[in-house]
Amino acid sequence: MRALGAIGLLALAGSCFGQDASGAIKTVLGTLKDKELLPKVPQIPATQPQVNDPTVRAGQLPAFNPDPNRQELKIEKGDFTRKGADLTVSNGAHIFYRGYEIFADKVVGNLDNQVFKATGNVKVFGADAFVRGDEVTVNMRNKTFLAKDAYVDVRPSLLGGNVQRDLYFKGGLAYGSKQEIFGEKCDVTSCDRESPHYHLMSATTTIRPGKRAIFRKVSVVLFNRTLFKLPYLSIPLDERTYKYMPEVGQTFDEGYYVKFKFGIPLKDDFNFLDTHVDYYSKKGPALGLDYNYTTRKMRGILSAYSVIGDSKTFTVTNRHRQELGFGVLTLDNNYQENNYLAAPKAKILNTRIGLFIPQGSGTSTRFDLLRNDNDSGLSHSESQSFKVNDNRRWSQTFRTNLDVGYSKSSNQSGSFSTEREQLDVKFRANQDLKRATAQFDYQRAIPIGDTSNFFSGSDRTPVLTLLTDSRRLLGQKNNFPLPFNAEVSLGEFANSLDKNRVSRANLDFNFNRPDHSGGRFHFDVNGRFKQGIYSDDTAQYNLGLGLQATYDLGRDTSMNVRYSYLRPYGYSPLQIDRLGRTNLLTGDLTVRPMRTMMLGVQTGYDILQLQKDPLGGSQVAWQSVGARMEYRPVDYISLRALSTYDTYLGSWSNLRLDLAYKPGATFVGLGAKYDGVRKTWSSMSGFVDGFKWGRLRTSLLFSYNGYLKRFESRHAQFTYDLHCAEAVLTVIDNPVGFRSGTSINFYLRIKAFPFNTGFGTGTSGQPVGIN
Repeated sequence: MRALGAIGLLALAGSCFGQDASGAIKTVLGTLKDKELLPKVPQIPATQPQVNDPTVRAGQLPAFNPDPNRQELKIEKGDFTRKGADLTVSNGAHIFYRGYEIFADKVVGNLDNQVFKATGNVKVFGADAFVRGDEVTVNMRNKTFLAKDAYVDVRPSLLGGNVQRDLYFKGGLAYGSKQEIFGEKCDVTSCDRESPHYHLMSATTTIRPGKRAIFRKVSVVLFNRTLFKLPYLSIPLDERTYKYMPEVGQTFDEGYYVKFKFGIPLKDDFNFLDTHVDYYSKKGPALGLDYNYTTRKMRGILSAYSVIGDSKTFTVTNRHRQELGFGVLTLDNNYQENNYLAAPKAKILNTRIGLFIPQGSGTSTRFDLLRNDNDSGLSHSESQSFKVNDNRRWSQTFRTNLDVGYSKSSNQSGSFSTEREQLDVKFRANQDLKRATAQFDYQRAIPIGDTSNFFSGSDRTPVLTLLTDSRRLLGQKNNFPLPFNAEVSLGEFANSLDKNRVSRANLDFNFNRPDHSGGRFHFDVNGRFKQGIYSDDTAQYNLGLGLQATYDLGRDTSMNVRYSYLRPYGYSPLQIDRLGRTNLLTGDLTVRPMRTMMLGVQTGYDILQLQKDPLGGSQVAWQSVGARMEYRPVDYISLRALSTYDTYLGSWSNLRLDLAYKPGATFVGLGAKYDGVRKTWSSMSGFVDGFKWGRLRTSLLFSYNGYLKRFESRHAQFTYDLHCAEAVLTVIDNPVGFRSGTSINFYLRIKAFPFNTGFGTGTSGQPVGIN
């Protein structure tokens, strides 16, 4: 089992460095004679790069935030001798070089290969690590290191940022880079005591920052007593929730359940196998596995899960990515059979295959194959599609994009069946003319075979467009008072309203002038003119205008008035040209009657509502009025209120209140919503976090539905501080919604490593509460 049962190290999965000690060190270090000490460390990137990605480099430690004045070698103390590129500092050396500060009895280095070896009472300081030992070697060029019989303090910034505290290595041998850190015969702990509460004694250690820490032949020592020994231990360092500890709970669909997750050691440190053993009182036993694999050229995951009781359920999922030298291949599959949560009594298979071929200079080609199959017994549906995308830059001024897709679908339910086949073509070409851009668009959906009632309302066969703007016409440095964009086009469009084709000549001109002056008063203006002439002897033009006046009353208070106008004149047969009508005046005001309080109000006036309703109904021009208040008498108390007045109903429709109180480490939040129409409190929520009593820290959360008169969520978490570790008891009750039920979980975890209990989230991962 990957979790340490007694002290509950959260996590387990991974494997080992597949070389013996001497072979690994030679691979990493080389020889001083060859002046290639500490070359690039062999490693598997945490995330596989794009093909021909020049930013990927093996074996680099992070920059140690070097002092710009100390990039060059500076000898603070010691006897200095130099012969060519070789140098020696002895008799109590103290040097600065490339952001490192080194103390030692003796330092020997070479300025050509940037390798420095310090011996005797060595101390090496950097922004992300501190090393103390008898012998430390650093390659400044490759940013790799080797430390013998050393003490190493590795900070969270080097470990990927998800680790919460420093990790301390002691004894043995440590070497590596930012991509991987290796240790042999060393102790590891996150406890900062001189005599740590716990430590891990391992034969070999591999740390992949941001991924996992992997230990081989490890002894778990607590209070200087060995609790037990494990052949393999892997601790995740990322933010994913692995749930390696046993989980007990209850849901409506599954009844009472218990879930176990075990990690199986594999041969290397880049492949992980997890197994699931679960039992549900309503469904019976269940088994599953998750296999994660990574090599230099490919990575992926294969998951399988089956309920083998009365309700037989089987699911298989895989995601695969592989670099082929000339491109990247991706494969995704998902198979579900009798999934009682999503598709009971059905068989579903979804497959997607993709091939991406980059060709440099903004040119690439992509192939995609998708297939979906759904068989529920009473009905059967299939769909498949093949797509090709080619994005090509022919020169600095000319580029094209081509999309071709073939799709086929069928559906059979009893004696009724349908089939559909079509070919979709979409092509765009752009030519930069310096003063403007010429654009050619062709888009069409073509039916194949006998397809009834087929019509595509998005066809463009073809459209020619000329686009420009004030900067391109008048020059980048010309400060034109009304910056504008202009478009002229001519083409044929499919009209979805009457299923005919219509030719259109179009002019679209719009301008926007924001006010960037430094005074209190700002005035922004924008406008639009759009003219369309159609082949069916119709025409339409649209006029639009937008105005905004702002007066700053203070640092965070202001008064704003906005006016929006849009009106079409004439008639357009095309749905895409029917922009609607707007004639709206809005305003908002924010003031501070006192330093600790902010008040705001906003509303609008719809001038179009002054026209008579052709159906004889009543209309109200005034829009809803929103009022808000924020009161903060002291830094640790905040009260917010937001209410809306419905001018049509003539009543306050809703009210929302939020209270936050944080006098110290404890945070208290309360939220409530009031439905003014139904005259009831529609929802309430509360959150208490970090309430401490001695070593015990308590967090509570609830969400109450006022319409249903019942709680939607009740969560409680109790955490007992054990200095470098903590005991966590979590009770999560979600009685309403998808997979409703209660779960109780107990964890013993080390504080340094990432951890997530699920407290504060619903069954679908959504946040609980309204504040």
